[in-house]
Amino acid sequence: MDKRPYDLWAEVPSPIKTRLRNAFTAYAEECFQKDGILLKAYVPAQVGGNTPKEEYLKGMKPEDLPDACFLMDFGECSEATFAALAEKAYEKPEIRAWFPEVMAVDIRRLGERKIPETYDDLLREEYRGEICLIGNKKMPDPLAGLYMLRKYGPEGLEAFVRNVASFAPPSETLRHVGQLSNIYGSIFLMPPLFAQICLEKPAAKVVIHRSGALAEPMLLYQKPVAPAKEKVRGFFDSAAFRELMADYQMPAIGDNRFRIEKSCWELATEEELEIVFHAFHKK
Repeated sequence: MDKRPYDLWAEVPSPIKTRLRNAFTAYAEECFQKDGILLKAYVPAQVGGNTPKEEYLKGMKPEDLPDACFLMDFGECSEATFAALAEKAYEKPEIRAWFPEVMAVDIRRLGERKIPETYDDLLREEYRGEICLIGNKKMPDPLAGLYMLRKYGPEGLEAFVRNVASFAPPSETLRHVGQLSNIYGSIFLMPPLFAQICLEKPAAKVVIHRSGALAEPMLLYQKPVAPAKEKVRGFFDSAAFRELMADYQMPAIGDNRFRIEKSCWELATEEELEIVFHAFHKK
């Protein structure tokens, strides 16, 4: 692996990896033609890219870290090892975009039970065994669990976990929502990019809470001094970036078409995520 620091290292959700890589490449070409500045970026196909585990970001020395990173809050960002490293190498991270989730409801399976209107409704006993999350039991999507923990404490988190029936990617569950083949649950938490497909199904409904969607922050870390610092920031301020994120319903900061639940502005800690994961593991 080339050990020279990248101007940008971006670990992002799968649907936007290629598009983000291409958009930054086009932006870099413009910068080179205009100012002669050569920008170097890396968008791994998977977490850690093609590097061995010991060369993940959290395993690097401060001087080897990329000059900027665009990362998901629930990934390396929340780990104490990376947090300590980032504190030495980077300025305070900025939220530049969101990875939101909404509720897609299978009305056929839900039957006579009330359609949930808020995330808080998901604590009700009538939804026992009816919630499907992204991920798996070993590594569940912690977004809704984190919300419950912060608002209702450990007891609220445990009540939510009891209501979770299954874990599966939206690409797998979509074709079953509203169908007799649905064995996953009646309430699916998934990104709006996938949930919008459910709108085409007569036996499905998409619910977005009035206070806003739960969402995982997408963070930009930058070193205080870096040769291309302002150029990298310029990409995240660009119309190309905003349009890219809007196309995948992962709104950039400043895009007010999608309201985000206010509690999501507080970044997750390693301790919080450990509590959430433990609650699922002991189920």
